[in-house]
Amino acid sequence: MSFNQAVKQAVYFDILVSDVIITVPGDYPTIQAALDTLAKTFIPPDVTLTIKLGAGVSTFTAPTKINHANGDRIVIEGTAPVVAGNISSFGGATVSGADVIFSYTLATTSHGLAVGDIVSVNATGGTGHWHGLILAGAVNTVSGAVVTVKTKFGGTVANLSGASLTGGQMKKYPTVLKYNGSRGIVIDPGVSLAALRNVAIVGNGVKDPIDTGGNFTFGILANQRSEITELNSVVVTGFFSDGVLAWGTGAYIWMKNTYLCGNGQNGARSGCGGFMYSVDTIAHGNGYSGLAYLTGSNGCGCENTNAVGNKIHGVHVDGCSVTGKGVIAAHNTKNGFCIDRFGEIALDGSNSKAFSNGGNFDVVVNYVGYVAAAGMTGHNGVTPRYWPAANVNSVYGYIEA
Repeated sequence: MSFNQAVKQAVYFDILVSDVIITVPGDYPTIQAALDTLAKTFIPPDVTLTIKLGAGVSTFTAPTKINHANGDRIVIEGTAPVVAGNISSFGGATVSGADVIFSYTLATTSHGLAVGDIVSVNATGGTGHWHGLILAGAVNTVSGAVVTVKTKFGGTVANLSGASLTGGQMKKYPTVLKYNGSRGIVIDPGVSLAALRNVAIVGNGVKDPIDTGGNFTFGILANQRSEITELNSVVVTGFFSDGVLAWGTGAYIWMKNTYLCGNGQNGARSGCGGFMYSVDTIAHGNGYSGLAYLTGSNGCGCENTNAVGNKIHGVHVDGCSVTGKGVIAAHNTKNGFCIDRFGEIALDGSNSKAFSNGGNFDVVVNYVGYVAAAGMTGHNGVTPRYWPAANVNSVYGYIEA
């Protein structure tokens, strides 16, 4: 049904009486133009409005603001990621200025990839330090079946030598929203978005002029009392500060199959009463921490999530409580897990791992922090390095291992 057929006119506003799909750029040139036009259209609780985004790169110099009063009934969806090819082998990683170039050989030369495409790499397993090869970034070069991907990496590149992937795939994200010198998608206070799916949201590493402090040029923001009910199959990369931010009382983001890679500060950050939960998420190569849970973020969690190759910590918990299941914190410049200022994290023992972090320790507590990680191991069963020593009362906190 077309939009016009699905709308019933009332005295002061229109009412959407059935599910409908509108297209960008077919029906409207941008997401913002669609939302502005629909501002006075009421969407009942049993109706869904889907904004379908076409393939291609759209470039912006100002954020997209989700401000519809019935945003919890709006789905924004790009073209589904496409498997470019299975990965036959990993050809190594090389440092190139501030970037690291990862080389993969695909099982086909008919992958359709070109320089600048946004891709993700995933696998079901591997050998050696294979967790460091799971990432997202931009295609740097293409030579037959060999494709290189440019991103960031905070660990020791030499440790990745000889690693391989089992069941590895490279996927291309056809729908790309690029924000130059700007924040990305902003959910206004008190507003919700039902879902954001199948999109690569890309920054150019330049601070938004409105961000005077340099901490709020993000890819996606759920502001106070706002939420994103589902963030799924999304790449967020290249932003000056955070990839994803849940900030302020009542802010909420639930994400799955999401890649938070190569952002200037954190892959994802919550604080001041904000809440986030990640499932099957990759936080790789960010400038501070992969996942940062700050004061007031009680009840957050991460499940089957990699926090790998970040420039400071994999997971940072500061003044709040977090649960983790199947969390890998490895190859970060300082620590895998850092728990500060009465922070707490409960991990599921042997399913979570911390190893090969560049600091002196894989798991650290400070200022009366607490870690519950009984049975946790490192790479190939090696015991993680704890500070202070595990199962010993300390003025700094306690690690149960």
